[in-house]
Amino acid sequence: MRNNLAAFVAILVMTVANQSMADIIVYNVDFTSGGGNTITTPVGFEAVATDAAGAAAIWNNVPMLTATDILTSANAASNVDLAVTSTNSGTGSNGQSANATNPVSTNPLLRDYVFDNTNSGLTDPGIGRNLTLTISGLEATSTYDLYFYGGTQFRSTDNNVQEVTVGATTQTITRAADINNEDFILGGNYLIFSGLTAGTGEIVASVVSTSFNDEPTINGFQLVEVTAVPEPGTLAVFAFGAFGLIARRKRR
Repeated sequence: MRNNLAAFVAILVMTVANQSMADIIVYNVDFTSGGGNTITTPVGFEAVATDAAGAAAIWNNVPMLTATDILTSANAASNVDLAVTSTNSGTGSNGQSANATNPVSTNPLLRDYVFDNTNSGLTDPGIGRNLTLTISGLEATSTYDLYFYGGTQFRSTDNNVQEVTVGATTQTITRAADINNEDFILGGNYLIFSGLTAGTGEIVASVVSTSFNDEPTINGFQLVEVTAVPEPGTLAVFAFGAFGLIARRKRR
């Protein structure tokens, strides 16, 4: 009986300890052009966020403005949904066009995007265009890092400035005319929002164009989830308590 109890306690302690080292989940989304309702899942692409799946990571290719039950990078099912909306009517998806001096980017994440190109009701074309990315079905007890990719369109030679707000934090993407869309450039075509929580089960990113005649764009995102795990002190208390129970039984 004593040996069985000791073995049971040891298994419990190891299970909790191992869980604390493994609960990281990555969701990869690439907004693509072409329309339709099919979400494809290409393999073999790495972006900025560290992902244990590496080059085998699954990406959700989303050719429309909504998706439900997206896959994790490890090809596991989830309850995570996404939607892109706007207060305007000019939203859609597109890809970069090519010309003699500006070929289409070979970076699969940066070469296509969703956008708002509304002109009606705007005093200055571009200023006032907006997008809202809502990621739902998240765990309220987890923390999240959001890698937001955007600001690229048609590989144009124009500057593109857009503000991205998540919670109380606003950051700016400034795509200068000479930015190379083959490479990931912090503040040039992606931003990182760290330590986010989803108390309502959602994370919302608001995107607004702040430069003349520009379209706010979202190329995609990576969401890294870290689930709540026991603190080391909690594990220690659990272990001491368990082995104290064993010692008490031995004295009897």
